[in-house]
Formats: sequence, C-alpha cells, structure tokens
Amino acid sequence: ARRFEPGARLLCDALPDVIQGADREAFDERMAQLMDAGVSDELAARVASMSSLPPVFDLVAVAEATGRKLEDVMLTYFGLGYRLELNWLRDRILELSRANRWQALARAALRDDLLAAHRDLTRELLETAGDGAVGEQAVESWASQKGEELERALSTLAASGGVPCPRPCLQGRRPREARGPCRVRRPARRWTIPATESKSHLLRSWLWTRPLRPRAL
Repeated sequence: ARRFEPGARLLCDALPDVIQGADREAFDERMAQLMDAGVSDELAARVASMSSLPPVFDLVAVAEATGRKLEDVMLTYFGLGYRLELNWLRDRILELSRANRWQALARAALRDDLLAAHRDLTRELLETAGDGAVGEQAVESWASQKGEELERALSTLAASGGVPCPRPCLQGRRPREARGPCRVRRPARRWTIPATESKSHLLRSWLWTRPLRPRAL
C-alpha cells in the first residue's frame, strides 16, 4: 500500500482534469447524477472518479522503471490513451458478450492485454522522448515517428472489417479456470467490435501492431 499511496494521492488530486473525451463526459454525467440525488460536491467527485483510479498501479510501475516523476508519467499515460482512444477500445471490449466461460475468458484476455499495451507504450514513449518531453508533447512526437506503422495497421484493420476476438486469443495463457485434468474443447467463436471511421486511428495504432502477451492471473 505504501508503494502506491503517492501515485493514488496524485491521481485523485488530478482528476478529473487529467481525463478527456468520453471518460470526462462519463465523469461529468455521473457527478451530475449524484449531485441531483443530494450528494455533496466533494463526495460526488470522489465517487465519479473511482473508475479512473485503477491505472495508478501502472503509473507507479512505469515511474519506477523509467525513473520519471509520477506526474510526468500520469500526464503521458492519459495523453496517450486519449490520443489513441484506448479508452474507447477498452469500452468496446467491455461490451463483448460473456454468455459462457470462454467468452468471459477471451474478454478478460483482451482487456488485460490492452492495459499491458497501454503501460508498455507509455514506458516506451517516456524512454524515447527527447529533452524531457512529457504529456501531449511527448505523445505527438512519438506518434509522428510511428506514422508509417500506424497507417499500415489501419489498412489491415480496414480490410478485416472489425476487431476479431476469437477464442484462440487464449492460447499461451493458463488462467486458473482452464487448469485441471479435464479440458473440454469447444468450437471457436468469433465476435467483432464494429469498426467506425472516427475510431480507426485507435485501432491502427494498437491491436494490429501489438501481439497478445501471456499474463499471469
């Protein structure tokens, strides 16, 4: 708890100013609902901020790995998420069906890989940023260097018509639910997150350029 306390306090104080786009809209909407129900401004803000607090663990990990200040990591992390619309992709993943165990595991696998990619990209960005650049400045510099890769990924996504999430994305993973002497093999299923024109640059910069990585559960 002591390890993450400074990051948690920093992020709590920075919210909601550090979030943008749909996340900020969701914060404002939730806070307005709470205030209309008679909740005080301070408590309403704290409750509305809770959904934006989980990244604190990755913020601390990246700060320790790069030697950067927590504030610099925070600004870069959220700036990158907004620039690539990773939070939009997170929401689309959370909308995937969980009608059975395999669907739930596949959805969790995609969510974990998205969070890991966001953390790894933030670390990479900070390690390569010149002149101590942070936040939007560092993000834009990094994006300009990756322009060709992003365009190539966009073409791949456009040809696919969506973001596939087949059961084989669980390969290489050993979740607790899949362990045991008896494993039933079932036909692979395929779900798609509809690709939209306004979100295409997100997908070109993430799913099709970042391989899924096993992650301990």
